Amino acid sequence: MRKVSKASAADRAAAVLREECLAGRWRDRLPGVRVLAGLLGVSAPTVAAALARLAEQGVLKNEGPRRAFRLAETPPRFLTHEHPRHLLILTPDHLWTLDDATRGVIEHLRDRMIANGWEEDIQVLDYRHAKRVDRRWNHQIRADTNTCIVAVFGRPALAEWARRRKLRILFLGGVMGNVAVPMIGVKTSGMAALALSNLTDLGHRRIVFPLIGNSEPFNVSLREATRTALEAVGQSYVARQHNPESDYLDPGAIAQLMERLLAKRPPTAVVIQDWKILITVFCCLAAHGLRVPADVSLVLLSDRQDGSWFHPELARFRFPVARMATAVAKWLEAESPPADHLIFEPKFIEGRTLAAPRRTL
Repeated sequence: MRKVSKASAADRAAAVLREECLAGRWRDRLPGVRVLAGLLGVSAPTVAAALARLAEQGVLKNEGPRRAFRLAETPPRFLTHEHPRHLLILTPDHLWTLDDATRGVIEHLRDRMIANGWEEDIQVLDYRHAKRVDRRWNHQIRADTNTCIVAVFGRPALAEWARRRKLRILFLGGVMGNVAVPMIGVKTSGMAALALSNLTDLGHRRIVFPLIGNSEPFNVSLREATRTALEAVGQSYVARQHNPESDYLDPGAIAQLMERLLAKRPPTAVVIQDWKILITVFCCLAAHGLRVPADVSLVLLSDRQDGSWFHPELARFRFPVARMATAVAKWLEAESPPADHLIFEPKFIEGRTLAAPRRTL
């Protein structure tokens, strides 16, 4: 029996024990916890947790304290090796470039599905700006009828491709379009509405919320959130001023956009959707001698574990990563996908980058 790594030890131990059970290593009862711990090279509590998980999944039977676990008479269908399920995670960007929350969901999901006997793969494919189905996807995407796809920041063209191929697909965030696709994520327009409301309550009116690298349907909801917040306090909404746009997430384009805004009339607050955009915006503000939050307030519509290291501490959102990963896993293990999407509510972290403007309009 091979040993397991200490990282995610209970999941890895459960995966190894499952393989041994299905391979027929034990006919009836498993050895005791301490014996298994020695074989696996992990602690006894780790083995106990792994055995408990296998009992929950129906692989083992727990006959009470101080008694060895027994093999279930009929292992669950999805745990057999006849047709191992395949999870393909599609992402338009490399994992290390994704926000903390998205990476966290993927990491939780991979650990859980591997522990449940699934094969998994991650593939980077630039579908973010696809307007229609790309025929090359038939050869590029490593999927067959036994594959379930989780697409990070999914797009309508990708949903249509999966529909034509009769493949199960779920979007981890993104835009659905006209094709019915289950989606799990957070509502960016909802976060924007909360951030904008906080800013207008402080007296901000010269608020800039750049829309960078988004699809048009996605931008529509963000424009509406900005318009609603400003008009609620009697401020006229001007799209090119409050929601300047750039088609691509490029530092040069973002810097030019900010320079144009700063040359005319500096904003008193900036709402930012992405960590990379935040870095460029902050550098532009610093180059013009503008301080945060004395001159400009900042809010990030994303989850950054290192947001507390930003000085001053960054106003941002915290996503329920573990709950989101569990929801995706339940969809993967279901016989049929849910009819609609599931939106989670993130928690607002106020930080110290919010302050009243020096002058209100």
